[in-house]
Amino acid sequence: MNNHTTSSPSGRTKGSALDLSLYYVLDLPASREPLYLAESAIEGGVTAIQLRGKRESAASLYQFAQQLQPLLQQKGVALIINDRLDVALAVGADGVHLGKDDLPLTEARRLAPSLHIGVSCYDDLQRAKDAVHGDADYIAFGAFYVSESKPEATPVSIDILPQAKALGCPIVAIGGITPEKSEPLWRAGVDGVAVISAIQNAEAPDAAARSFRKVMQKARFS
Repeated sequence: MNNHTTSSPSGRTKGSALDLSLYYVLDLPASREPLYLAESAIEGGVTAIQLRGKRESAASLYQFAQQLQPLLQQKGVALIINDRLDVALAVGADGVHLGKDDLPLTEARRLAPSLHIGVSCYDDLQRAKDAVHGDADYIAFGAFYVSESKPEATPVSIDILPQAKALGCPIVAIGGITPEKSEPLWRAGVDGVAVISAIQNAEAPDAAARSFRKVMQKARFS
């Protein structure tokens, strides 16, 4: 992913040192030891980890984030917290990711002016425009394919990506992405792919991550 360093509406530098090219969403509870999953994914080359726990309490999410953070800091991998700005601030995470039912972006930015904030835009270009105007650091679209984690997600056409690129904000694709299915997304110009099942449910998460990186290198530089 290109490390964008554009100036935001608030005057702060945005996008610096945030590499979301291979963005693993560590979904709790997991069927295997989550620290093992994180370590293996990092070994395979993930560049950021989002900690997601829709059924977890703030306390349990915070406790695990405290365990995870030193590993990520040692490896230079960004920690993003899904939904919970309070947990992101408490643990000193690099960022927070907000969906449509979470705290509004304007309030999150007011409370956390230096935090990296990503926004789920689904298939909604107007939501993406509003997010960019509201000082989001990246915008996420999906599901591009049938997702094991969110089977009810609205399908999104890859045709949305050229219009999204015109907004001038880093773009992350999500939803049912496998290494093979990531290639057209890279060729359409996404800055990163967010992956849950293809890494978390893989027999060897490190090998799965390496497969993504191999496809990414081929698609972006061939």
